[in-house]
Amino acid sequence: MPAEDTHVALKEFIETIIKGHEKLNEARFQAIERAVDVANTQMEKRLEGMNEFRDSLKDQASRFFTRDEFHSAHGPVLKDIEALKLSRATLEGKASQKSVNVAYVISVIGIVISLIALAIHLAK
Repeated sequence: MPAEDTHVALKEFIETIIKGHEKLNEARFQAIERAVDVANTQMEKRLEGMNEFRDSLKDQASRFFTRDEFHSAHGPVLKDIEALKLSRATLEGKASQKSVNVAYVISVIGIVISLIALAIHLAK
C-alpha cells in the first residue's frame, strides 16, 4: 500500500499545482482586466479633451471670415481703390501734358527771342 499512498500524494500534488496555476491565472486575468479598465478610463478622458478641442476649433472656424463675405463686404472698397488708382494715373498724365505745354511755350519764346536777335543783327 505504500505505492498507493505515493500515488495519491502525487495526484494531490499535481492537483495542488494545477489549482495554484489556476489561481495565478485568475489573478493575472483580474490584473489585465483592471489594466484594461484603467486604459479605457484614460482613453475616455483623452477623447473628452479632444472633443473639447474639436468643439473649440469648430467655434473658432465659425467666426472666421469666408471669401464670399470678404468679397461682398470689400468689393466696393476694392472698386473704389481701383478708381482712385485710375484717377491718380489720369492726374499724373495731366501733369505730364502740362509739362509738355510749358516746354512748348518756353521753346516758342526762345525761337521768338532768337528771331528778334537775328533781325537786330542783320539790321546793323
